[in-house]
Amino acid sequence: MSAGDVQVAVVVGADPVAPALARRLRADGFRVCLVGADPAEGARSADWTLAGEPTDVDLQSRVVRAVVDRWGRLDLLVVHTPEPDPGSLLEIDPIAFRALVRGWVAAPLGWAQRAYWLAMADGGGRVLHLATTAQAGRVALGAAMLRGLTGLIAAEVAPAVRVNGLTAPRGTDPELFADLAYLLSRSAVASGEVVEAGTAADQLQQVA
Repeated sequence: MSAGDVQVAVVVGADPVAPALARRLRADGFRVCLVGADPAEGARSADWTLAGEPTDVDLQSRVVRAVVDRWGRLDLLVVHTPEPDPGSLLEIDPIAFRALVRGWVAAPLGWAQRAYWLAMADGGGRVLHLATTAQAGRVALGAAMLRGLTGLIAAEVAPAVRVNGLTAPRGTDPELFADLAYLLSRSAVASGEVVEAGTAADQLQQVA
């Protein structure tokens, strides 16, 4: 692979899943910018680490512009969103609900908007939403929001950009989650589809 063919990824998330995925992408030849991780962990996992709150819309624009300025392209955007346990939907606190919407809808949408308009509209690319969901039996409200958002974004940016999601329950081993996310980044799963970790092995068999 020549220097001009090297692919570029932005991986967003403070959870251990993001650095683990960054390492896999680097091993596959990607240039990787890791956003929001611990700087020491990021230095071990990515080519470039940028600090900041992933929900900050100014940060989103700065990161995408900086990556394109540095490497000339952006091929893959991955945003990992852990889900707080909202408890009962009928008893959820309005402040907690707004925080959930900000983290599970506004932030992933903001990253996807900026990746598309600043980098992918002409050259194409892929956007992945990774979601750590609440414990089994509880309301996976954020995951439901992200599932709908993924489908809506996919419909708008098709066919230039493929958009997918991957959900895994809280407590899933970060290395396993990163392995599945890496497979999804190379898979021909239909754009707009959100894969569940429990059935991911079958769905990710077809690799582009």
